[in-house]
Amino acid sequence: MKKKPFLLLLGLLLTGLLSLNGCGSSGGDTLTGGSDGGALTAVTGGVAVDPYIVNAHFEEVSADGTQIIQSSSTASDSRGRFSFTNPVQEGSIIRLKSSSRGMHGNAPFEGMLKRRVTAGESQDAVVSPLTTLLANGMSEGEVLDMLESAGLNGLSSADLTKDPMQELI
Repeated sequence: MKKKPFLLLLGLLLTGLLSLNGCGSSGGDTLTGGSDGGALTAVTGGVAVDPYIVNAHFEEVSADGTQIIQSSSTASDSRGRFSFTNPVQEGSIIRLKSSSRGMHGNAPFEGMLKRRVTAGESQDAVVSPLTTLLANGMSEGEVLDMLESAGLNGLSSADLTKDPMQELI
């Protein structure tokens, strides 16, 4: 007859342990989604180009711009490369931190760079003036038309998110 209280206690203990398994931080499940439920991409960093921006930090911001998801990347290196601790969420924006814009050549970088991360991206995201135009709401067609009007013919949508410095290295 003493088995019944023991089984009841064991059942309560297991129930408590299983319910703890469901608890966690508000940071989101790193395999299925981010802090606001968005799907994660394979993007864990990027390249800051205008040409390369050195010692800049980036932040990941929600698609609507109201929430900072990751507050800081590593500082960009001599080839503009930086990384985040966690994968970037689909639809979020990688944005240059205004407090740490880095150096452009031998002068402080005064501009702003952004990049909206899309589904299926599996490499470092290039963050450039062209990706900034896209992140600010211009369509790929509008950007391509603007570049063509400026005399840069023969570009495709894929060229808008490529590292323009890569071929010069």
